[in-house]
Amino acid sequence: MTTKHILIFFAVYLACLCISCEDFLEIKPDKSIVVPDRLEDFQALLDNNAIMNAGSGHQLGEISGDNYFISRVAWENLTNAFQRNAYVWEKEIFEGELSTDWNNPSLVILYSNLALEGAAKITRDDRNFNEWNNLKGSALFFRAYAFYQLAQLFCDTYRPSSASQDLGIPLRLESDITLPSVRATIEQTYRQIVADVTEASTLLPPVPVFKTRPSKPASHAFLARVFLQMGDYENALLHANLSLDDFNSLMDYNSIDVTGNFPFAPYNDEVIFHSHMSSPAILNQSRLQVADDLMEAYEADDLRKTCFFRENNGSIIYRGSYYGSNAFFTGLSSNEVFMIAAECNARIGNVPQALECLNALLALRYRAGTLVAIEETDSQLLLDIILAERRKELPFRGLRWSDLKRLNLDPRYAKALERAWEEETVSLEPNSPRYIFPIPDAVIEISGIEQNGR
Repeated sequence: MTTKHILIFFAVYLACLCISCEDFLEIKPDKSIVVPDRLEDFQALLDNNAIMNAGSGHQLGEISGDNYFISRVAWENLTNAFQRNAYVWEKEIFEGELSTDWNNPSLVILYSNLALEGAAKITRDDRNFNEWNNLKGSALFFRAYAFYQLAQLFCDTYRPSSASQDLGIPLRLESDITLPSVRATIEQTYRQIVADVTEASTLLPPVPVFKTRPSKPASHAFLARVFLQMGDYENALLHANLSLDDFNSLMDYNSIDVTGNFPFAPYNDEVIFHSHMSSPAILNQSRLQVADDLMEAYEADDLRKTCFFRENNGSIIYRGSYYGSNAFFTGLSSNEVFMIAAECNARIGNVPQALECLNALLALRYRAGTLVAIEETDSQLLLDIILAERRKELPFRGLRWSDLKRLNLDPRYAKALERAWEEETVSLEPNSPRYIFPIPDAVIEISGIEQNGR
């Protein structure tokens, strides 16, 4: 099958998503359309980077987070309702607009399910063993990655005490669009994510052909992220260590050339798995101004200050994406895994191991010879340091909104967010229902699933 045939098939398939189930069932099959039926066909589907690696939703979380601010004039001039509304945490967000944060992950889930169904119809044998494993493992990983992104935006924070009752997302495990959508619980949602990625970790190679493909260390890094969000620190640490066993490369920021607009190359030595989101207008360098409290947290000899940020017409803007452009890197990287390992070690009382992880990373972030190694032995005070370093290490990575949600469960770290313009201030209190975005109205109308209360 040619790439053209695959594209025709999926163009027709996606068009069907926009019509009713009754109309869909009335469509006469077109015998000229070639349906994918080979491993390479389905692998080509998953290698569609414009969908699979740029299709995970992060925009709403980044827009609503606390790492930046914009002027009132810039806000008023935004043409997208969802960006204006998400910035000030309005009850209504979309005003009839489509949501890429819902639609794009849903498309990734569809592609993943099609690949899984394709693999199930193909016999695994000695000739295709590695390719078959990579296809199924990748499809499971991508599906879980999309489930997770939807859960971060459209579900409440994972709470063990109520996860079995709280509303999760619709878990689409088949490609059949005529099947009804039903919201799972948060417990079921996270259980499915963990199951998918755990199986993927047994199928994927330790080194992918391309960093846009998942791998074994990427699976463990992702599981570490998921378990951290669930508050399961022992499992998060287990998978962080497993990931670091296969991939622990760190860049020395002393060697980074900061003279260019974007200091970091895409697919650099810290990237385990690449994904990204396009920068929405509100986060464009012409509007975004980095939050004062974030900038003030960096010490003079901290190289992240110059690698991540630069001055632009009197404002401080972000330029530190590991994608090497205005697009925000949102993938998995070794520096995130080091931070997860440090945090989890501190939380379970392994102070020496926490210090080892933290200092190994910071030694490569400060101007050579200037870092005084952290020696804090009180686990709680050390955790305070690690969480502060996490924000400094991973800004604008699609992680801050999830961090705010999970940290709000602990009164020591709960934070009220504010947007202040002259005499006007808008606030978002910790654990507010507005941390959960509404599901787009069109989805509610078509599916009949329950809407989130805000």
